[in-house]
Amino acid sequence: MRAQASVDTLREPEKVPAWLFRIAHNLCMDHLRARRSSRIDPSADPDAAGSCEGASVQHDLERGEMSTCVRAKIDRLSESHRAVILLYDIQGLSHQEIAEVLEIEVGTVKVRLHRARRKLRAVLEADCSFDRDKRDVLVCEPKPPRE
Repeated sequence: MRAQASVDTLREPEKVPAWLFRIAHNLCMDHLRARRSSRIDPSADPDAAGSCEGASVQHDLERGEMSTCVRAKIDRLSESHRAVILLYDIQGLSHQEIAEVLEIEVGTVKVRLHRARRKLRAVLEADCSFDRDKRDVLVCEPKPPRE
């Protein structure tokens, strides 16, 4: 309905798929924000917050670095593969919700997700070396460029 209401504002008709994906993405994000705000925040406990704050910050930084690397690789996937990975693995939508957003069958979502993960794995294995550091944290290092 949002797309139909704004179709007159579209300047470049060849970019309709990207425009529709952005609308669906924004709707999903709105849905997730609404769902997240209704949950109880475990960090709201002042007794627990002080004891794990330092470890949490370090963990968040490491996770952010890994996320940046993986996100760059996800961006290299085709639009249909990128969409299902973002909606399922990043935004946490169910197969049914993704099927509704993308207007495809649930079985198609599952197949695309499987294929997208397989392609992402191949890209990560080709471009990155994975290892564990002394704290047993997974670390991603870019492989040197091939000559």
